[in-house]
Amino acid sequence: MKNHSISIITSFLGLWLTSFLQEENQIIVGIILILTFGIVHGANDIAIINKINTDNKTLNSSKMIFNYVLTVIISAILFFYIPLITLILFITASGYHFGEQHWSSMISNETSKIKSAFQLTYGLFVLLLLFYFNSTEVIIIVESITSHKLNSNVIEYAFYVLLVLLALNWIYLYANDKIFKSNAIAELLYLIVLSILFKVSSLIWGFAIYFIVWHSVPSLVDQIKFLYGGFTMKKLLRYIKTALLYWIISLVSLAIFYSLFHSTKLFEALLFSFLAAVTFPHTIVILNMFKIKKAE
Repeated sequence: MKNHSISIITSFLGLWLTSFLQEENQIIVGIILILTFGIVHGANDIAIINKINTDNKTLNSSKMIFNYVLTVIISAILFFYIPLITLILFITASGYHFGEQHWSSMISNETSKIKSAFQLTYGLFVLLLLFYFNSTEVIIIVESITSHKLNSNVIEYAFYVLLVLLALNWIYLYANDKIFKSNAIAELLYLIVLSILFKVSSLIWGFAIYFIVWHSVPSLVDQIKFLYGGFTMKKLLRYIKTALLYWIISLVSLAIFYSLFHSTKLFEALLFSFLAAVTFPHTIVILNMFKIKKAE
């Protein structure tokens, strides 16, 4: 069972900080966190691709890197021409990616047929939980990205549909998967913690804490173990050094766009669009990483 004690403590620290930070300051600090830990955790995809190619000789590293870059470019183009559809795909891909990272070692392979469905449902539910408690901000950002005015009822209905689907999947796995059963109660408590966090936080602040504390840091640890065979501070520094160039390029690009727009709301839309463009290929890379780990 994964140890989430640090995540819980950090989440409550985030809750405590909401009492002192005005919403605008929450947004600024949240964006800084996303641009540091958040982007760094996805900045070593090329290194992971090379590692996957080393472990699996049937895969071509150059081809995978080309496809990775191509996916980023296509994602950015799609966001420009069909933003609403691309946004839906981004949320779906993010949901699966979050669920896969969180549950990868807590569901046995014997129930693998429902494992992917549960991971997708769980990840989407967490996102809709955040959107449900911050629907006004979500509607503004969606309109900034897509020029479509989203009805708050859509968010509410989607939330309840996912709640039912998650409950059904949860009950099935609880009855049929011993590994899942041993973690189920604790994970329900973690969802309560996230609910409280999302309820009292702004959209960006709540997302930043979840994205960094509950996703990026555990993902970073898994990646370091995959790349270097274990986790130590020395290997963490090695990981950061490898990711540094990509991280700097990302920050410079976003800084240029921000200087052009001079608008926090537009920058929030830009930030989510940027995250979408890199999430699609990143999700595929991590999916292949977990496949290699599963086969070991």
